[in-house]
Amino acid sequence: MNHHLLDRYVPDVHGVQVLTEAHLERANDLQDWRITDLGSGRHLVEAPDLARWYEHLVPEPDTLAKGRQDFGDMILTAETIAENPPPWLTPPA
Repeated sequence: MNHHLLDRYVPDVHGVQVLTEAHLERANDLQDWRITDLGSGRHLVEAPDLARWYEHLVPEPDTLAKGRQDFGDMILTAETIAENPPPWLTPPA
């Protein structure tokens, strides 16, 4: 139901993601992340230490917390969903 928001929000942070300019504009602080321009407004965003993200089935809580802080407003929240209902559910004016 939130497909219309995924061009500028992500469900959660991950150690490797392909993101758009619209995503990056919402980030809090990605100075520690490697960002590679892929062209066409897309960017490969990689954590500096991928082992911390993928060594175990689920990253350690401190790794997730730091990533979520870095990604900031790029992460989709319940509040964002409530404030931006799908256009197909919005009654015409």
